[in-house]
Amino acid sequence: MIINIWPLAPGSTTSYSLYEDSGVAMDYQRGLFARTPIKATQTGDTLRVEIGPLQGSYPGIMKNRSYQLQLPADWPPSSITVNGSTVDRADPTGKGGWSFEGNTLTTVIPVASQSVASKVIIEIHRTSDQIAHRGALDGFAGTSARLRGAYEALQKTWPLGAVPDALIDAMQSGDRLGYHPEHAQGELKHFHQTLPRAQSDVEKLSQSVKQRLDDFAKRMSKDNANSNEIEAQTQRRLNALDRAQKLIHDLEK
Repeated sequence: MIINIWPLAPGSTTSYSLYEDSGVAMDYQRGLFARTPIKATQTGDTLRVEIGPLQGSYPGIMKNRSYQLQLPADWPPSSITVNGSTVDRADPTGKGGWSFEGNTLTTVIPVASQSVASKVIIEIHRTSDQIAHRGALDGFAGTSARLRGAYEALQKTWPLGAVPDALIDAMQSGDRLGYHPEHAQGELKHFHQTLPRAQSDVEKLSQSVKQRLDDFAKRMSKDNANSNEIEAQTQRRLNALDRAQKLIHDLEK
């Protein structure tokens, strides 16, 4: 079971109830169904998630279940426990514990299969400073996606244009966060410092490439090159530039 829980304000609680039945005829009308309660509470710097125990039953019900808790758009944890036992961070191959998906700022916590009749308690601890500065994360996932889109568009302008280093630097912030979530605060600060330079460099590049395209078209015309092919190549690069500029402009929204 994959459970997604978005950031909760300190002191707030959210709860769910997962409904299941056998899917056979009208068994559910005879009380043959089950529900799994799910509750999350943010108290200070600790998010506590409670899953189960299962309530009810039906023919063929699953006796054991594993879970994957996903916590999007939030800081990486300082520590995690499942039923009181510490969960370490996964090794470089992604095995053995929790991981952090940097481009979406999502902490992923696997919970091994266990009886649905038991309660699972997961506690995620973050620093009080991180909780107080969640606003620094606003829009990061969308911005990362736009940066990658701008990068891919500018790649299509080669050999007349090269992707600015500042854009590549900002775009790779999510990857670096995934490798080193312990550096999250410094990485986010660097990200916000780099963005304006990336935007400025893309604008400069666009002007430069458009001038080169104009010179390229004139040169090819003098060489009696295929005019339709020249126009097609020019338009493809112009479309790529326009897309990159639009995505860069959207970063301000």
